[in-house]
Formats: sequence, structure tokens, C-alpha cells
Amino acid sequence: MSTHTQNLILKPDNAQRLSNLCGRLNEHIHQIEIFLALKIQQRGNTFHLRGSESAIADGFHVLESLYSATQTGK
Repeated sequence: MSTHTQNLILKPDNAQRLSNLCGRLNEHIHQIEIFLALKIQQRGNTFHLRGSESAIADGFHVLESLYSATQTGK
């Protein structure tokens, strides 16, 4: 299995929404990493994902969906 990397930029850049997404001490990000066998590094609204192609695609979907939910409070 080869390792791939890709960047995801979540917009709009909103500190409160990013905080809700990432969780205290990035605990939500760590859970996503474990569940998807993926490495995620975040700086601001830019996320650097490293893993298999399918894990990265799943990571994009999860992060985008959860970030969208932070807007509506779902």
C-alpha cells in the first residue's frame, strides 16, 4: 500500500467552528485518524492528510461533513 498526501482547506475560515471540529486538544481529529488509519495535521483551516487514497477520500468526506455541521449546530 502506498502512502499519499493531500491538503484540504475548509472555508469559510472560522476559529470557533474549527475549534468545535477539532475538539479539545484535537481529540476529535485523533479519533478520525484512528478510525480511518490516516494521519492528519492541521494549521488554521488547512488540513494535511496522509494515508491510502481511500482513507484520504474518506477523511475529506468526514472533515467536510463535520465542518458543515458546525455551521448549523447539528
